[in-house]
Amino acid sequence: MSTVDKSSNLFNADRPRRPSAQASTAPLLDIRPPEEAWDELRQFIPHPHTLEAYKMIAATRQDPAHVAFDVLRTRMTLALRERGWHRVGITSPTRGCGKSFTAANLAISFSRQAELRTVLMDLDLANPSLSRYLGASGVGAISEFLSGGRSVESHFMRSAPNSPHLGSNLALGLNEQNEMFGSEIIQYPSAEMAINEVQSLLDPDVMLFDLPPVLSSDAAVAVSEQLDCILIIVSGESSRAEEIREAERIIAGSKPVLGVVLNRAKGSRVGN
Repeated sequence: MSTVDKSSNLFNADRPRRPSAQASTAPLLDIRPPEEAWDELRQFIPHPHTLEAYKMIAATRQDPAHVAFDVLRTRMTLALRERGWHRVGITSPTRGCGKSFTAANLAISFSRQAELRTVLMDLDLANPSLSRYLGASGVGAISEFLSGGRSVESHFMRSAPNSPHLGSNLALGLNEQNEMFGSEIIQYPSAEMAINEVQSLLDPDVMLFDLPPVLSSDAAVAVSEQLDCILIIVSGESSRAEEIREAERIIAGSKPVLGVVLNRAKGSRVGN
């Protein structure tokens, strides 16, 4: 399989790596070239009908609204490059705002940037939905990866050649198992080590994390320590002003808010 050419990389190739929380006891990191690791990821074929059914408009590009995701991608690329950031959490004040819908469409849009490597991880363990949106089956439980039970190569996936033209430079850490204790799992020291391993092994330019809503779980705040910034998705239909202010206040106390994105501004139901 062809690998990603990073000769025109927009980001600083000499960026520092975050040390593991337990660096003194952590195993030696894999030092293979990232191209080899990408070639060993499992493959799946995204089906156009599934993507269309779950309104992955960045994939089908039949809805003019797909342009909004390309614009958001470009603005994020510039902002991340300017600040030297790479890890972006995507959350919302409450459920039903479209954060997972946004995360999936944004990742698809990033995958069309051939010079960038992008990782998307589903860390909303209590309500995983990205595997369904992207039409990937048999992905397993990401809790097994976060706890050290699965390797990057055995859990993460990338798309095979496909008619919607999702790029093969998008690695997906998906989940299909609801976890009652998702907040606790995310806070395990092994979870931080696992996220660091993804960055070290796959060398992504952008890492997107679909997080639980801020006001319904402490998981988003807990994992924010491992991130560079947070993108907040709000619903034009259901988000109340006080909920948005409170979510911003909570996030701003731990990490910079990259921006606030208004979803469902015209009353269309697009995701959860």
